[in-house]
Parts: sequence; C-alpha cells; structure tokens
Amino acid sequence: MLIEISPGDPVAMMLTGQEMLLVTASKQQEFIEAQRERLGLNVPAPIRYVKWLAGVSKGQLGFSMIYSEPVTKMIGERVGPTLLLMGIALFISAVFGVLIGIISGVWQYSVVDYVSTLFSFAGISVPSFFLALIIIYLFALRLHWFPAAGMYTIGGPGGLSDLLWHACLPSTVLAWDNMANLVRYTRSAILETIKAEYVTAARAKGLSEKRVILLHVLRNALIPVVTIIGLRIPYFFGGAVIIETVFAWPGLGRLLVEAVYSKDYPVILGLNLIIALAVLLTNLLVDLSYAFIDPRIKYG
Repeated sequence: MLIEISPGDPVAMMLTGQEMLLVTASKQQEFIEAQRERLGLNVPAPIRYVKWLAGVSKGQLGFSMIYSEPVTKMIGERVGPTLLLMGIALFISAVFGVLIGIISGVWQYSVVDYVSTLFSFAGISVPSFFLALIIIYLFALRLHWFPAAGMYTIGGPGGLSDLLWHACLPSTVLAWDNMANLVRYTRSAILETIKAEYVTAARAKGLSEKRVILLHVLRNALIPVVTIIGLRIPYFFGGAVIIETVFAWPGLGRLLVEAVYSKDYPVILGLNLIIALAVLLTNLLVDLSYAFIDPRIKYG
C-alpha cells in the first residue's frame, strides 16, 4: 500500500529516454497507457493484490516489470549472497556477543565489564551506514587490507577465499549492532541468574565456580539470549538493505532497494513474502530450541 501511494510511475521509470524518443509527443501518453495495460497497472491495486495472492498459492510470484524476468528466478540468484552475509554476521555476533556478555556478567564492575559496556553503547549508537563508511575509509582506502565493494575481484580468479575476503567488511558491519545488543542482554541474563537460589545451593554443595557457571548459570541464562537472537533476525534483513547498498553486494537487500526505486511491485511483494516467511521460520526454530537448552521445557 505504501509503495502504491508513493509518488512516481513504474512505467515512466521503466521506459528509457531512447524509447520515448521513438514515440511522437502526441502519442507518448497513449504509449504509456498501452504499457500500463500490458503490465496490468490499469486495474485497481486491491484487485492486483488478489491476483498476486492467487499466483502465490500456485507457487508463482509474477514477473518483474523492469527486467521481465520471473521474480522467483531473481530472488533465487540473490538469496545466496544475502544468506552468506547474514550467516557470517550471525556467527560473529552470536559467538563474540555471548562470550563477551558472559565475561562481563561474571566479572561485574571489572575493567572488561567497563570496556564491554562502552563497546555496547558505541555499537548501538553508531548508525550502520556511518560505521560502514568509516570502515571502508580505514581498511579499504587507507590501509588497503580489504576491498571496498563487490563480491569478487574484477578480473581475479574468484573462488571461496576471494569471496570471504570481500565479505569481511560488510559482514562485520552487519554484525556490529547485533553483537552490541547481545552483549547487553547476555550480561543482564548472567547477572540475574547468578543471584538465583539454586546457584547459591550449588556453591554450598562444594561445586567449583567453573562448574557452577557452566552447568547452572550459563544454561539457564541462554534462554532469553536465544530468544533475542531469534528476534534479531528481522534486523539482519533490515541491515542487509543498507549494508548491501553501501558495499555493492548483490543480495536481496540491494535488489529490494532497486525494486523500490523503480516501483517494481512484483519484486517488492515477492521479497517481502520471502523475508516474512524467513522471520516466522527462525522464530519457530528458536521456540523449538528451548527444549534442548532447558530440559524442564517439553513439547507435547
């Protein structure tokens, strides 16, 4: 609905200046109307949406207005790079965010705790696009350690090593905000759990501090942390839109930006559907993972 009421005409954006020059000025409006009828844009938006839903029920997401390609094919070509970027970012944020949060919670008010708290506030406060520009300037333009954009080196041999080398900067920026949030949530969960009565009882039984932290504190503190990881999945998709645009990464986020600019309705609807399904699926997996973390939780 928002795309429908936003200014701009997808037909006008689709037609190039050369195509319009081939049509006389008196017939330009007639030509545009003919294109709108060919694309089905002369039909009211609610009816077009119902027709799109009918196609979705048959596994069809329609055709792009700009590229005249099946939307499923375009999404299939872009989903791999986005999943790679999100997978690396999720791994970095989950491993380091939880680890730093545990250390910060166990050694409260230590130097590590203060540094991690400062890092968390910095990660939450700095916008991802601004951080991306800083990282590109430092590590790509000044130090020349990493490439500034793209997925492979132009004219290079390609391969997995080249792909991971290009993914380092965008995945790090994508993981930054989520890692900072995980540090805060993990620290809070550890501090809340470590004061519980069963932890005090475990220490009274003579268990070592290491066993108390690993077996009693960490396992119970992981439930809210895993919940937060699942809830952060939509933020990965939202961040991918910005990060993929800044780093010219050919993924779903960049495709969505291009589709919004050109008002390519079928591509926008298809991407929103895929993202919504992915978020629902990850939330379901998070709910099911509770039974593995806490044996007291059982699903009938």
